[in-house]
Amino acid sequence: VVAVRGLERYSGENAEVDVADDGTLRRIVLTDDPAARVLVRSQEGTEVPVEATGAGPLVVDLDTVGAGFRLDGPARIESEDGRLVITAEGSLAGTRAADGTQLTVAARRAVRAEQGERRLSTEALDAVFLADDVGTVRIVSNGPTRMSGPDDNGRLTTVDVAGELELFARGEQWEIPIARGVRVDAVGGDQRFRATAGLLRDLDWGDRTFRAEGGVSWVGVFGEGDARTARLLPDGSAVLTGESGAPARFYVRPGLLAADAAPDIESASFAALEIELRETGDAARIDARGEVIASVDGILEDYDLDSDGAIFEVFPPDATGRQPFALSAQVVRRVRLIAPEEVT
Repeated sequence: VVAVRGLERYSGENAEVDVADDGTLRRIVLTDDPAARVLVRSQEGTEVPVEATGAGPLVVDLDTVGAGFRLDGPARIESEDGRLVITAEGSLAGTRAADGTQLTVAARRAVRAEQGERRLSTEALDAVFLADDVGTVRIVSNGPTRMSGPDDNGRLTTVDVAGELELFARGEQWEIPIARGVRVDAVGGDQRFRATAGLLRDLDWGDRTFRAEGGVSWVGVFGEGDARTARLLPDGSAVLTGESGAPARFYVRPGLLAADAAPDIESASFAALEIELRETGDAARIDARGEVIASVDGILEDYDLDSDGAIFEVFPPDATGRQPFALSAQVVRRVRLIAPEEVT
């Protein structure tokens, strides 16, 4: 059985038809291999076919403007190019906009979205299929959601979201304008880190960049810190930002994410208006700027300083296996060096 209405096509091996008293069709219920195919068309003429299949039944509500259907799960929906596939154990409910430019789908219970090696899982989401050259899909969820997969350089990243999430799948790229209650785990490549924040903005999955706000915490290979805001830059550097009276802080604690990271220090701490971190596996650079308070407890010497800026570097291990460090400062107001039996 096939039912066609404009840019919509519904099919199944069997059908039940609900007819109003005036003879107009109100509803069609399709069973046994039911399928829905809706053509989304932009105002410029770009067409994107979207297809849904599942266990059914497939209920087509003819009283709804545009495409109104509900497909019981397990079910899946995807655009014809197959870039993004959404599956749901509960149901898929779709409504096409009156002008035909988009299809909104509500997916419920054990929902997954997959695109290549990237995955998203949640209990409920709304997806908007748009008609453009890259097959954009806008996904919105509001509840526990997990995303995982490699960036453009193959580095694995996992993002857990407790609250609101908005994601755009544009061709092969994932972009996240906003996410609330977030934890990011980057476990692939040299720049390994774990970050949590109340709010995440402008996450580009391809180059693994984002902005974080609200109670930011950061754990890297060489230590951990906290800040009011943070930015992850395209080169892998992280910038932690604070303010007067509530500076950004970073504590050097070797071996948190890499057991082989062992510079010649016992600990170090930095507080500043801005702290830029660059960690690359066995080396690190900390660039603290503005109202800097730093303390370094070395194996041989200890340093305390108050300055406008400070740079702390941990170098790769030398031939003896030692991992030396260097500390420099700009516009120093106070400095103290504590060596065995000597204080300067």
